[in-house]
Amino acid sequence: MFDKTLCDCCVCPMQCICQQLAELGIEVTIFSREQRFNFFEIQEAKNFIVTGLQSGETMQSFLPTANISYIEIDETVSFNLKQIQKNIKGECACAEDPITNVAQSLINETVAICIQADDGDLEVIICDVGEGIVIAKEVNGTPMYAISSCAITGITPPTDKMN
Repeated sequence: MFDKTLCDCCVCPMQCICQQLAELGIEVTIFSREQRFNFFEIQEAKNFIVTGLQSGETMQSFLPTANISYIEIDETVSFNLKQIQKNIKGECACAEDPITNVAQSLINETVAICIQADDGDLEVIICDVGEGIVIAKEVNGTPMYAISSCAITGITPPTDKMN
């Protein structure tokens, strides 16, 4: 559960995703704005820092949760997402809320999601949407993705859904 902070709309929900992944003890790939962490086992997520080990490494890495754009998971995971909150002011109201609303309207649809600092669009099916997080999967089922709503730069729905 997260408190009312300036980090509510995207950072706290991503921290909750990372906490759930830490409990599962599986390796994931974390995409930040600047780099990629392959075969990363999350050990802990608290105080807006994700701590973990890359496969074969003995030194821990510390990643700011605010810089995580999305996480790729190579198995099916059921996440407990935070309920969508409607903000009345600030960055959450003008940036996160609108794209979350779009994603929520496209649940179970195949879409292209463009994410900041990524090489291209993710062609995925939107599975679930919570506060600050979009859960999606490849059309064949895996991998699945936990995407920070604040890192989404665009969503292109199927042509029959476009106005």
